Amino acid sequence: MAELQKWTDKDFYNEHVLRLKLPAKSSSASPPVSQQQSDILKERRKEASKRMTEMNSRKLEEKLAEDEERLEILNDIKNLVEESNDSEEIDRALSAAGVTSLGELTQAIKLLIRSIRRIKTWKAEQSPGNNDGEPKAKTSKEAMPEIPANKEEFKAWLIDTRAKRYEC
Repeated sequence: MAELQKWTDKDFYNEHVLRLKLPAKSSSASPPVSQQQSDILKERRKEASKRMTEMNSRKLEEKLAEDEERLEILNDIKNLVEESNDSEEIDRALSAAGVTSLGELTQAIKLLIRSIRRIKTWKAEQSPGNNDGEPKAKTSKEAMPEIPANKEEFKAWLIDTRAKRYEC
């Protein structure tokens, strides 16, 4: 115990401590890789990439199914709200869905629709025969809408674009 107490003294520590600096980069170069080994590594990487893509695809399929099921439930609740006058029944349905208000219900429906569309778009891009699994470019400059230069036309265009966006 007395030996450990010596190490708490700063001067003793500084006199007896050994500091080693390890090289940041290994000095020994890796052995050269033959063409055959290189091809094997490339094939393994390609297979691992394919497995990861398949796993991701399965997860998205599961999420899509869950989102569609939840969307159906929320739409049923929305229809109940529109058709029913029983506030207790509506409150029970909203709380069972984990939603507190009609605004929250509409927002949840919009988010689910957006999520479902995104997943379906991704699936369409990843479909077989689509550049051997390579993802498509998202948009090109030609596909972008032309933005009006006039201030009034721009405001009208912006309002129209926002309206289209919120329709989703």
